Amino acid sequence: MARLTFHEKSLVGPLLCPRRVVPPASKISLRLPLATNLPRLAALVFRLFFKHPNSTWAGLLLLGLLIADVLLFPLAGAAGAALLLLIGLMGAALIGAASRVRVKLPGWILDLLILVVIGGASAQLFRGPWNTAGFRMYDWGPHHANLRHLVDGLREGRVPAWVHSVSTGDSPYELYALLPYYLAAKTAILTQATDLTLVMVRSGILVHTLAALGAALLARRATGLPWAIVVGFATLYDFGSVWGGGIDGLLGMGVTHSALGNAIWPFVLLAIIGALRRPRLWKSVAIWALVALAIACHPLALVIALATCGALLLVALLARDIPAHRALFAIAHVTIGVLLVAVVWAPFSERLVLYGVHFGVAGQLAWSTFEHMLSQPVPETSVAAIVYAGYWGILVGVLSRRAVPTLLACFAAILMVGLFDQVYTLLDLVPSLQTARFQTVRLASSAKVGIYVCGVYLLDSALRLVQSKQPQHARPLVGALLALATAGILRGGLPYFDRLASELRARAFLEVPDSVGLEQLASWAREQNSAMRPERYGRLLHQDDGRTYLVYHVNARSDLPSLWVGPVSALFLRERIEDASAASLQRFNVRWVMRLDRAPSYGDPATERRFGRYIVRELPDWDGRFARVERGAGDAVVTHLDDERIDVELRGTSEPALVAFGMGYYPRWQAEHAGRGALPVYALPTIEGGQLNVVAAWLPPGHTTLRPSGALPSDGKGRAATGFAALLATAIIVVWSRASKARTRLLLGMARLAAWLKRHRVRVGLVAASVLVVTLLLASAFSSRLPAPALQVGNALRAGASVEARAQGSSWTRCSYRPLYGAYRCPGPVLIQDTVADLLNDAPPSPAFAVPAINVAVSNETMELRVSLKAKLEGEYWAATNGIPIQLAIGGEPDRTISGEQTTHFFEAAERAREITLSATVAPGKPLQIAFVRRDRLVPERGYATAPEHSPFE
Repeated sequence: MARLTFHEKSLVGPLLCPRRVVPPASKISLRLPLATNLPRLAALVFRLFFKHPNSTWAGLLLLGLLIADVLLFPLAGAAGAALLLLIGLMGAALIGAASRVRVKLPGWILDLLILVVIGGASAQLFRGPWNTAGFRMYDWGPHHANLRHLVDGLREGRVPAWVHSVSTGDSPYELYALLPYYLAAKTAILTQATDLTLVMVRSGILVHTLAALGAALLARRATGLPWAIVVGFATLYDFGSVWGGGIDGLLGMGVTHSALGNAIWPFVLLAIIGALRRPRLWKSVAIWALVALAIACHPLALVIALATCGALLLVALLARDIPAHRALFAIAHVTIGVLLVAVVWAPFSERLVLYGVHFGVAGQLAWSTFEHMLSQPVPETSVAAIVYAGYWGILVGVLSRRAVPTLLACFAAILMVGLFDQVYTLLDLVPSLQTARFQTVRLASSAKVGIYVCGVYLLDSALRLVQSKQPQHARPLVGALLALATAGILRGGLPYFDRLASELRARAFLEVPDSVGLEQLASWAREQNSAMRPERYGRLLHQDDGRTYLVYHVNARSDLPSLWVGPVSALFLRERIEDASAASLQRFNVRWVMRLDRAPSYGDPATERRFGRYIVRELPDWDGRFARVERGAGDAVVTHLDDERIDVELRGTSEPALVAFGMGYYPRWQAEHAGRGALPVYALPTIEGGQLNVVAAWLPPGHTTLRPSGALPSDGKGRAATGFAALLATAIIVVWSRASKARTRLLLGMARLAAWLKRHRVRVGLVAASVLVVTLLLASAFSSRLPAPALQVGNALRAGASVEARAQGSSWTRCSYRPLYGAYRCPGPVLIQDTVADLLNDAPPSPAFAVPAINVAVSNETMELRVSLKAKLEGEYWAATNGIPIQLAIGGEPDRTISGEQTTHFFEAAERAREITLSATVAPGKPLQIAFVRRDRLVPERGYATAPEHSPFE
């Protein structure tokens, strides 16, 4: 124990007894246990030197001594202690000053500060890549080629409907989002850019910076400036992935179009938040314009718009700080924005379904996704802590009952739910033409901004709660501890982010292997293309072992026709080269084959050329015929060949002949003969027994011209919706832009309606609920009478099948259905449930469809399983497993075996459901997946005209 005595005239006397008068000439004695009262002593010292008016010089002297100790003795342990003490005193002083100083800046100034800080950080991070051109891997190749052809077309005043030299012919500006290409091409033309790779890199950097800026501005609406800066930096320094967004997907893989749509959507949410807080006409117009812009950039924004409307509906039901009708009107404004651009997305979506390659990625098993999310952040990010905080922040945001956090929390939650397979199977969203082609993993990148903001909202709410419960005298100590914690975080964080910045820049510089050799190859290709003639047409095939799409950089530099056997991002035409067989290579005029580091498997070794690490060979069977006579006699000679026109002459015969052209089929192609006028154009298999097609026509002798100028059924789609939305938007602007009788009457009518709904809300709610329930019941009854779209065991409230299991040599045991699992649980343990998997396909090189499947997971020992169910089967079904064979017994049909090879099954129409039994033996380690899906739920009727066996001319 120690005895401390203070005279009443001392500096600390008033501090010890601040609320009573100390008697004159008295002494205050304080008996303190030093070991347990050090915090109180520290508080006394703080008050002595920072609160008393006569303590200025003493405080400065102590600070000077601490600073001198730190500067003069950098290696001493005592100097380290002095540094920590100095940091703590600074934190205490700052928190004391913050409690006395309140600065409230206008919102636009805070937004300007965010713009300056995030823009400056982006400039510092990307100052190297900003001025660095060069070839980059993956999607950058086809983007480079498409941008080059669009720039050339726009300089001639047109958008090419067809490009011969990419793949085996493609229509990229109709089967891929045009707007981002158009903006980049116009920028290249206006700036007179000669290297489009630099334009693309700068576009990617601007898109990434825009995403960081939008996330920061959104976070400021939910929290405040400091947390907004945190979110902006987290987005800017986010390595991410191709599915989770970030620099890896954008600058590493070249996934720019969807990234632009995601970058614009935070500004849609900003406009919505502004309208929720204080509705104004210009905010409504901003919502329309931004929604339309985002959807025009990428169709993923359609799903984001749907999630936003769902979140706004929940805001209307939950939020207490705004009137519910504002959220409902915001839904209407988002809908108007969607409809305004229907003329773009409606035909685009139909063309993708009818003519496009499908890149579907199925949702993952719910428990598997849950397991993954516990061990790794989803979406992928460089700042996992914010994502994990965001998971809990979603819950806190919903419980807050405040409009902004509720909106962002529900927005992120709805998108994240889309990652789980259970939603699609429970609501029968699969199989369908749309979901079979949908990449569910993209939803994570769209939800990222909402998760980030919810994460900092959770942290901000926790700090505010703790701060409100802190007594006044303890705040200096809290400030000191926070300062020390901040210093520690900076010591560890700044080096990490410095290294991360280096890795991010390296990712932005992810160039192709041996870019010098590829440039030499492109120079050689330019010479070959200059020497090419219409009657001697040749293509360069890339034997691409890593799917890097490098050959399309060669096309962009040389315009030499280039391709790769397989699906290519940004080149979506389905009808293309089917395989690398000799017949396919000859059909599509493949003359050269290139490969990196190894000699190609095709071609004559005597013709081998080397360009650095790239090796090129020439095929001996190439004959250069772009047009070939398939049936009949004569010789088809191409005399003119460009993207807009093909001229061909049929010589050496007096009878018509079926002529096939070495390009993928697209229904826009039309033929016109000099003497007969328009001729029918057909789809002809690329090779015998093939599933993909080329353009063909029965041509009379003489001159025929083909042009990609025909109409498609999708051409008029969306016009009515866009026209209606445009009229509605115009009417809103006219009525709301000035005071008028119409506006007054409308407002009065809305007020009366709101008052009526408030008085009769119980009755209205009951009626709406009754209509909903009856509609759902009728829909369920109607769907039960239709042919089954797929075989499923069910994951609703009760079992839809009978499942039995047994270990080898034991008896059968009935497996119980667990509604909480959404699955059948068998001893072992064995789990049988519905899921979504990538198992069925219509025609390679397209990837597989995302289809409903039955998943069987076995943990401990090999199990025999038997699944019995009833389903009404009618029409054509496709079936396959993930490689494990199963036995399929269908009432009235012979037993079938289904394995990894896809099979087709036909069933006649029947009034009653059939008894179906699936039997399989499943070993631990590899789950069994079974898909049995009706064909018309995956593949549309395209209506291609097939070539007749004989000439249609008399």
